[in-house]
Amino acid sequence: MFVLTHVVPGDPVAFVAGPFANPQMRAQIAAEYGFDKPLPDQFVIYVGKIVSGDLGKSLCTRNDVSWDIAQHLPVTVELVAFSFVLMILIGIPLGIVSATHKDEWVDHFSRLFALEGISIPQFYLAILLVLVVGYWLGWLPTGGRIDYLLEPPAKITGMYTLDSLLTGNWPAFESSLSHMILPAVTLAYTNSAILLRMVRSTMSETLLEDYVSTAKAYGMSRRYVNYVYALKPALAPAVTILGLNLGWLMSETFIIEIIFDYPGIGKYTANAIQCLDYQAIMGVTLVLSIIFIVLNLVVDVAYTYLDPRVRY
Repeated sequence: MFVLTHVVPGDPVAFVAGPFANPQMRAQIAAEYGFDKPLPDQFVIYVGKIVSGDLGKSLCTRNDVSWDIAQHLPVTVELVAFSFVLMILIGIPLGIVSATHKDEWVDHFSRLFALEGISIPQFYLAILLVLVVGYWLGWLPTGGRIDYLLEPPAKITGMYTLDSLLTGNWPAFESSLSHMILPAVTLAYTNSAILLRMVRSTMSETLLEDYVSTAKAYGMSRRYVNYVYALKPALAPAVTILGLNLGWLMSETFIIEIIFDYPGIGKYTANAIQCLDYQAIMGVTLVLSIIFIVLNLVVDVAYTYLDPRVRY
């Protein structure tokens, strides 16, 4: 990532200094950010700073990158968490119902829902929601985190909905939640479609297993067999999709946050890319990579609960 950011054509010093800067000012800025040193030396210095927990200083905001990430990451985490809950509430129930009512109308509806969700690009869906739900119908706001006439809730976690609940600020909670619905639905739709297809496939295969047929032969109700004997093994592969989707949601917010003017880590990184802010780009990449690795570890641990055979 260090090499990729530095080989992109452009001069970050010129962006920071402006068009009227003299050579002395440009040299001073280059020395401040270490751009006056050879690229291998810059890399060694950067790695040394990372080891000590220093992600560098942003060219755009002039703040420490770690401070900027701490300000913007909770915004994206809140959006991703809301999208993740929507994805589970939509994908898993529809996948189960589709598998247990195969070739019925609900199965046809679920498959059509999944096909549309996988086919439509997220940025196009986001633009449609902005036009139809936001501008034409006027049901929901299409930008920002909260109504500009309202004061944000007292900062505790940096997540407006959670902070509003903790402080009892109901107007702020209602406004922040309404601002989050459209971007969250956009993120959740495609991923819920993938989850739906996975749950339907694994659930259909599990219902054909011998132990499920044996349970039915003993006279157990269809509902009991489906939700006690078949559901848990069928969800094991879906957990992998959930863990990976949670990581993908973090990266998919980049375009969505730009369209909905949502001030999260995605929009912060997009602004950093425009001004060739090397430190910010690499800092965000490093943090998101660590999050993705941790999520994969959580998925592996969750497997031992859903499928005890993994422990052996």
